[in-house]
Amino acid sequence: MVGRNNLIIAIIILFLAACGDTSFLPDLSLEDNTLEITSHHPGSFLTENENMAFKIKRSSENIAPLNIDIRIYSIENQLVGSLSIENIDAEEEITLAPFSFLTTGYYKIVFDLIENASIIQEANYQFFYIEGNYSIKSIETHPSTVSPDSPFILKSLIDSPAGSDPYLRWSMNNEVIAEGLKSQGWNNLLWTSPKEEGVYSLILELFPVAPLSGQNFKYKSDITMEIEIYVIAEKGSMLTELNPASSYYTLFHFNESLEDLGDKSISTSSEETNSFFLKKIGQPKLSTTENHSFFEILPDSGFNYQGFVLPESQGMISPFTLTLALKITNNQSKNILSYLSDDSSFGFSLYIDENSLLKLDILGLEHSTLNSGISIAALTERFLLSLSMIPDANNINIIWYINGKALSTAAFPWKSHPSSSQGVLTISGTDGFTGQIDELGIFYKDSSGRLTPDDQILKYSLQKTERLLMISGFDGFYLHEGLTLTGNYKLEKSLLSLGPMAALIFPTMNLDNQSINFKLKLFEILNNNGEILLSFGNQSLSNVKIHLADRVFLEVAGTKYPLSVKDKSLNLKISAEKIEFLSENEEETSLLLPSQNNNSLIISINNKAQYPLVIDSFTITR
Repeated sequence: MVGRNNLIIAIIILFLAACGDTSFLPDLSLEDNTLEITSHHPGSFLTENENMAFKIKRSSENIAPLNIDIRIYSIENQLVGSLSIENIDAEEEITLAPFSFLTTGYYKIVFDLIENASIIQEANYQFFYIEGNYSIKSIETHPSTVSPDSPFILKSLIDSPAGSDPYLRWSMNNEVIAEGLKSQGWNNLLWTSPKEEGVYSLILELFPVAPLSGQNFKYKSDITMEIEIYVIAEKGSMLTELNPASSYYTLFHFNESLEDLGDKSISTSSEETNSFFLKKIGQPKLSTTENHSFFEILPDSGFNYQGFVLPESQGMISPFTLTLALKITNNQSKNILSYLSDDSSFGFSLYIDENSLLKLDILGLEHSTLNSGISIAALTERFLLSLSMIPDANNINIIWYINGKALSTAAFPWKSHPSSSQGVLTISGTDGFTGQIDELGIFYKDSSGRLTPDDQILKYSLQKTERLLMISGFDGFYLHEGLTLTGNYKLEKSLLSLGPMAALIFPTMNLDNQSINFKLKLFEILNNNGEILLSFGNQSLSNVKIHLADRVFLEVAGTKYPLSVKDKSLNLKISAEKIEFLSENEEETSLLLPSQNNNSLIISINNKAQYPLVIDSFTITR
């Protein structure tokens, strides 16, 4: 077989039972450059329709033809197939047909070059074989900008075939900061920002399978996404106290007194609620700093509270939000908090399961487990955990938040509403978590005295800043003060849904000698015909429009500019003279606005589609 320039080999695989102690060999340097993979780099992803090509090069002339033995091993070192090719000439390029006999996994292909019945060279090459589509759709940060040395959540949206369990690896500056399986919650990450301000790039890599226990993938994945994190020194420290006390039915700051500071005036009398205190289980240890106090939860320690725990209205438990400020130092299966009413009509249990995931069980109901999707191993710093529980005629609706961002929701049916707000609340205790706790609050009414789950959860997650003007994640039953809604709308499950011709109108903002940053997060932004209108002063016609159609455009004075919309988030910096934004090609662009009569701004979001325009959240900062 002399003179061939290209040989297409249809692989005939001999499926063999693996035996002996064959192991993954190290990559060997090829001193005479005998064999070269020409189609893929080491660690690359091969699909079911891709070939692998390699070339034989000889450093000497007039050498006998080569034979080559090819073997493929699984990640567990099991031989899954082999092939022999004879009489290969110099400069031979060989293409192996698609490896359709493989299943999704990590493999090694070994080449033995044989001359005169002796192996003269051995080399191996690792690769991933994938069936179906794997991709990273998006990465969200909550909040989008953070202060130095503070925690925040990274949440990725992963697309993979049904039944698969991708392995995720997070890194910064080529240093891995977290990794693990999607099923264990590693598509989400609570990360602590660097101590110095600046812009930092984090990379998320996706692998179709996990490495062997105790090992790591040495190659960079072909499927990656990079996100920039803005660390700004002007921000202050995280919220250390839930307030005002008048909005909480039950409230503990975990100081020396351990007194319940909640306001139970709506459903109980003052005589019934006088001087309620937490009781210690074991020996939790009080620690204090200059402006902060917390209890260290040691093994088999915690707190017990008996009395009026949950809010009640007209004989039924009313909607509430339970918020805990925690730092958990163990990630084994452990209890965090549980509640059971005195009449056993209602209860719930918050715990870490055997896979280190945070979960919630509603007691006495079938199929009543809510998974947060967060691995406790990823929550290495203090974090805020919130659960909103909202009864209606047929269900109890539950929304799970970590550091202000809604992660998962569920609705569990029940036949009758619980009717007792008295019960027993247990924090940690026997077989409980170890770590720290400094806040526990059960929010039940807003500043106007209206019964509602907590409407300020997203605001908690943003560290105190003078630059914050308005923020809402639409977490309660009512809108933020100053906002106006017109038309048909729905406010539920931390989303605002605007029906056809409905509008959300923001208050007038003065732009004299300043600008504002307007960020709008939509549940879906494409395939919609809504409009965002920016109006100045009392002008009846808007000068600026943002069209939410198949593509997103900013229209100024009749001219359209394509906008960049990352993760369904729209970001604009607006002053009296100009708008700054990212164009569709990711370039920063400034547009001068038409002449205005004054420097006041009104923002309205209108829906002109025939189906709802759903808004996730908004933030306005100076």
